[in-house]
Amino acid sequence: MTRSLAIDNHRAIAVLFVVAGHFFGFDGLFAAPHWLSRALVDSPYGVDLFFAISGYLLGGQLLDAEPSSGLLARFYLRRLARTLPLYLVGVALCWPLSPDGERLAMLTFTQNFYWLTHGTVAGDAVPTWSLAVEEQFYVVWPLLLVLAL
Repeated sequence: MTRSLAIDNHRAIAVLFVVAGHFFGFDGLFAAPHWLSRALVDSPYGVDLFFAISGYLLGGQLLDAEPSSGLLARFYLRRLARTLPLYLVGVALCWPLSPDGERLAMLTFTQNFYWLTHGTVAGDAVPTWSLAVEEQFYVVWPLLLVLAL
């Protein structure tokens, strides 16, 4: 699949929404007009847009690839090499402030399920949730596509 300016533009828009959400919404660092803060908090467009773009790109790669090409293995290795180092830095920063169960959940990318089942608030580990959900998506979506083909 060749690089697309339209997709790159959508990525840029998604990044702007995520950054704006962290600065002006989600109990952000800066005050914002009420309408902007509500729009960013109630509708996390940036994360949704990233998932839509990722699903489209990954689906296209899987549909275009030869079934025996080892695409899934290469995909998962590239994905881990790209995201794991920074994720582990985030986990290391949250580690001293997290309870034991949450620590194990962070190491398995399941902290969102831990918080849901234990009725706890994300607390200091909140920056790790979106990458955990993203990794869960990247585990499930390719497998569903491969099984559907």
